[in-house]
Amino acid sequence: MTAADIDVEIAPITSGQRILLETSADSALLSGAFGAGKSFIGCSKGLLLSMLYPGNRGLITRKTFASLRHTTLHTLFTQIIPPSMIRGHNKNEHLIVLYTPNPDRHSEIIYEGINNPTRIGSMNLGWVFADEGIEFEEADWTMLEGRLRWSEVPFHQIFSATNPGAPSHFLHRMFYDTANLPRRGQAATCAESNALENWKNPESFRRRLMRFKGKFYDRFVLGKWVGFEGLIYSEFGPSTHIDRQPFEIPQHWPRFMAIDFGYVHPACVQWWAEDPESGQRRMYREIYHTRLTTQDLAAMTLKHAVHDPLPKWIATDHQQDARATMQAVWRNPPADLTADVRIFARELAKVPFLLAEKDVSEGIKEVTRLIGSKVAVNDIEQDGMPLLVFHANALCHPPDQHLSEADPPLPCQTVDEFGGYMWEKDVLGNFTDKPDKKRGHDDGMDTLRYYVYTGEVMKRRPKRPRTVLMNIG
Repeated sequence: MTAADIDVEIAPITSGQRILLETSADSALLSGAFGAGKSFIGCSKGLLLSMLYPGNRGLITRKTFASLRHTTLHTLFTQIIPPSMIRGHNKNEHLIVLYTPNPDRHSEIIYEGINNPTRIGSMNLGWVFADEGIEFEEADWTMLEGRLRWSEVPFHQIFSATNPGAPSHFLHRMFYDTANLPRRGQAATCAESNALENWKNPESFRRRLMRFKGKFYDRFVLGKWVGFEGLIYSEFGPSTHIDRQPFEIPQHWPRFMAIDFGYVHPACVQWWAEDPESGQRRMYREIYHTRLTTQDLAAMTLKHAVHDPLPKWIATDHQQDARATMQAVWRNPPADLTADVRIFARELAKVPFLLAEKDVSEGIKEVTRLIGSKVAVNDIEQDGMPLLVFHANALCHPPDQHLSEADPPLPCQTVDEFGGYMWEKDVLGNFTDKPDKKRGHDDGMDTLRYYVYTGEVMKRRPKRPRTVLMNIG
């Protein structure tokens, strides 16, 4: 490749993207909501600096290498860097060597998780792109700033793109708080963007965003830095707890089900699998639908679960009529179901059908503990992965139109409820320790609690000793 062959064209879509791309400040932040094109423009900026300053060396990083590999790097290789521009790629060293307009000088891009501080701590860099900066600690940022000492280029910059978080986060203090502005002066630039500005987002994605409620809408759609005061599960984060990558549940993982009956309000059925080694729990399938009779719900459950291993138990709401109807359908499945479904139904009817543990306070505490916990998946991901994970494609049917086409749109799946699940306020406006049932739209939250707390109670119960019959001659 020659210098004449190199033609880089980067077209920002939003004003925030343009500001990040063009700023020459020592440090820069693009704060934006879901679908605001943050990773796209951050990777584009890295490529631009690599071309403007041949011989440059930059770093693209996230909190863990696993998250970097599945998100930012996918954007980098599929949307930003043309294959013809890559002179070499050492996957073991996480190093990309690029042709530049100067045929005698090549630029390098290194990619690494910040959870490998030993390697990053020895780097000399011209630029750093810290994607999803909300994941970083202030010490991480300080360490990265200390790497900007590559002597081969005249210009050094650290920049980040992130979903907004609470105003207490160090990035908000650094780029927004007026007390920091005199200290940082012109050394810092902050830009904002939101999902509604990005015209490349498909209309279906925009409709989905409109189902976010309360502070989740403010933060993840409008891109506001707001605290989650009053939110029951304040540590839940869509970018953390929702897995958007394909994941096939291993057959040997134990399965569990939880059911909340409903008709006007959604009936909710959740399927969970637990990793026997790490303890991670994944909700991999869900029914969330209004106006289904219990018979229809029972048949729908069978059709979607027929190829699953049988669950260890099923925890349900305490509506006795609905419980009896569902079990009756499973014991005597409709003739119009296929033979394999009818066989599965009779086996499912033998699974322990438990009354869910419904202590709301204790259940919420246990769900909160799991949401805030992480597991060590491997030696590289020292920070671990969330203990509680929701598959992005868990909904096993089209969104219920009675919910998606309501005005305003209502939650269409469990994860849509997190942003509006609030503590109740007393007459003085203070938050109590009880969920605000008047807000409604908590059917998925109830089902989640049934699964989590019923499972916890089951684990605490002492196992009955086995009776062993011995034939003494």
